[in-house]
Amino acid sequence: MLEKLMQYITTKYMKFDNGTITFGKEKVTIYFLSQLANEFLLNYKVCGMDYCAAMFLEGKEQGKTFVKTHGLPLKKVLTPIVGFALEILGTFGFGTFRTLKVDSKNGFMVIAGKSSIASEIKRKGKSIGIPIDFMLSWLFAGALETFSGRKMYCIETKCVANKDVEECIWVVGDRTGINKYIKEFSPESKSLSKKVLDAIKAVEDKGVLD
Repeated sequence: MLEKLMQYITTKYMKFDNGTITFGKEKVTIYFLSQLANEFLLNYKVCGMDYCAAMFLEGKEQGKTFVKTHGLPLKKVLTPIVGFALEILGTFGFGTFRTLKVDSKNGFMVIAGKSSIASEIKRKGKSIGIPIDFMLSWLFAGALETFSGRKMYCIETKCVANKDVEECIWVVGDRTGINKYIKEFSPESKSLSKKVLDAIKAVEDKGVLD
């Protein structure tokens, strides 16, 4: 992590000036894990899945912008773009991640890793029985949507925030691709996947983020 940060600083891709941190041309800020975990738990308690769906949809637009700004200018193939995004997440302390499958032709990915925010929620003893990494899901879906030009979603079928789970799994694609993968490889996630996708569609249909 430190080596990558130093690389960005040395090449001036990341700058510190007058109290502002700039990555590329974008201003960024740093949050404490406990703060992010508490924010999610509070908002989920008040708003339920509507909050998760809205966070995913709003964040996906940010994810698309991130990939266009930082990924596409450097890479032209999906696999290295995704690798670059995962590298950035690791560098900024969001966790450790790796790709299990990247299908550029059909627009589909499976990503595994260990989320720092999910680990913090587990440390607090606050398992809530649903995936919590909608912040990461939007980046993965945004990357794939930017590359494919088609509407994409992301379902976290396993989340380390929950009891006895040691690694997060994200399935990224269109609804058909996600449902096909879950039916074959993760049937225990079918009900959860439908709940998440239906919540996202309901928020989309309301147009609250337009």
